[in-house]
Amino acid sequence: MTRKKYNNGGLVARKDFKNIAALEGTISGNHKYQRGTLSASLKLRKGALTATKSKDSFGNTRKSYSYAQKVGKNTTIKANASKGYRGISISKKF
Repeated sequence: MTRKKYNNGGLVARKDFKNIAALEGTISGNHKYQRGTLSASLKLRKGALTATKSKDSFGNTRKSYSYAQKVGKNTTIKANASKGYRGISISKKF
């Protein structure tokens, strides 16, 4: 792994693959609650695709997917999808 750091009682580990793809794992918690997250990102020609899966000590799991693309100089379009949510957002810097 290229980077490891402790963050509020958790561990973050990240591995980059030639600035094209990345894997990141996060584990955090205390004596009452623990959570683990695994995230994979891929840079494409005009955007970036990310898939995330997480699970906590209560048995809750979550999968989410997102895509972000820059359009023009100051505009970004993002699409997000998970089990109960689908959305698109457009942001522009002033």
